[in-house]
Amino acid sequence: MRGKWLIAASVVAALAVGVALASHMGGESAEHRVRRHFDVPGTLDTVSLRAAVLRQLPIGSPEARLTDFVAVARIGADEASSYFPIESDGSAAIRIDETPAPLDPVVESYIIAFQFDGARRLRDVRVHRILTGP
Repeated sequence: MRGKWLIAASVVAALAVGVALASHMGGESAEHRVRRHFDVPGTLDTVSLRAAVLRQLPIGSPEARLTDFVAVARIGADEASSYFPIESDGSAAIRIDETPAPLDPVVESYIIAFQFDGARRLRDVRVHRILTGP
């Protein structure tokens, strides 16, 4: 009887270790992707990311500066980033997702929302960190 419990405990432990390893292997974090695109120094949070974005795209920048930046940075060229061009209300956005590891139930993303004025010059930038999952 004791041998069966030992085997069962070993199987459970092996499964737990396997799930833990699978959830940490193979993915690329949203933080790593954001840092690669925007060169965020120090701790990454919405405030530091907004400051890094504004260094690349200062308030008053024309829309073309954003579209050029997106093209050079290849944002939207892979499945883990998207660019949503300026709409009639003057809004545009970039979304950067993590590439989840196998069995990773929660995905981290950063959304950078741009607001342009009537002359299509950057008026404001807002940054959101979101977690999505099942």
